[in-house]
Amino acid sequence: MNKIRFLFPVIMGLCLMMTSCQKKERPEPPLIIMKQVVPVSSIPLGAQVYADGELIGTTPIAVTLERNRHHQITVFKDGFVPQNVAVECKRDPAKSLGRAFTTMLENSGSFDDPIAAAATSFRKEEYTGEASMLEPAVVSVELVPEK
Repeated sequence: MNKIRFLFPVIMGLCLMMTSCQKKERPEPPLIIMKQVVPVSSIPLGAQVYADGELIGTTPIAVTLERNRHHQITVFKDGFVPQNVAVECKRDPAKSLGRAFTTMLENSGSFDDPIAAAATSFRKEEYTGEASMLEPAVVSVELVPEK
């Protein structure tokens, strides 16, 4: 019985030490896709604006687009030739590298692999569009009458 009284606190102490040394996983916050407002205008005014095939409204209008991909803006008005404008997702390499380097430094003292952490940072930025901007930032078209 004395052995059990002696071993029980020792075993409990070892269990506590083992669990306190384990890496505690923090839940990842949900990834939010960044957006950018792109003003769209036309001459003449009142043209229909489509973003990626979906009617958004009439000019002048501000269109909110996700920064993580390319988009197609179409400006259309009866009696005029429709105009298509490619709005491209342009990644800012300086922003990307800066964040990846910071992530790598933050993880260099832990048990995490700093290179893997930097790669994860790149993937997150690609998914969210955090290090990207849409170009052109403003869409302005002059519609040509149909012949």
